[in-house]
Amino acid sequence: MNTLTSAYRDLKIRLLDGPIEFCIDKSSVTKFKHQLRFIKSLPPDCIITGSIALNLFGLIDRDIIDIDILIQDENQFSDYRKTRYTFHGDDANQLMINRLGYIIFFRKNGFFSKRRKFIVDFFKTTGNEKVIQFEFENYIYKVQNPLQVIACKMQFLPENATETYFPNLSTYFSWAKHYNDLTAIFNKL
Repeated sequence: MNTLTSAYRDLKIRLLDGPIEFCIDKSSVTKFKHQLRFIKSLPPDCIITGSIALNLFGLIDRDIIDIDILIQDENQFSDYRKTRYTFHGDDANQLMINRLGYIIFFRKNGFFSKRRKFIVDFFKTTGNEKVIQFEFENYIYKVQNPLQVIACKMQFLPENATETYFPNLSTYFSWAKHYNDLTAIFNKL
């Protein structure tokens, strides 16, 4: 059993004593204010998930490449771009069966503001998501409970994943991202 699997098991045992209260980190909201303003333009039923969600709870502190969003109606958007997740072979793609694909958006917040690029990776909700809501600039955002995001990240790592185990360079970067995120989270919890 690797260190992350042990830490995850310990977290599950700790949850038997009662729920963990997660709070939105105000400095993270400030850091991701442009992404949040963009998310406000998406359908109101969307749920923030993935790395941006973990950042908003202050569980990790890193830049994000894209915004992961759960939506109920996959027909709300068209032209999803599908790419395969290569970091865990076909296993990752099986784990991501609710992934719809990504869309690149360009937005300006005002006439004199800079045009920003937002890459949004959309996933269809399963209906079992637990959310925590918070308000920013008079808008209520829904964020997936970090325990569910952690459980998803745990599925992406092979059982023998360690800080130095990565079979090749193409898998290293994605595995390292999840491994480092989970290490940071378990160190905080």
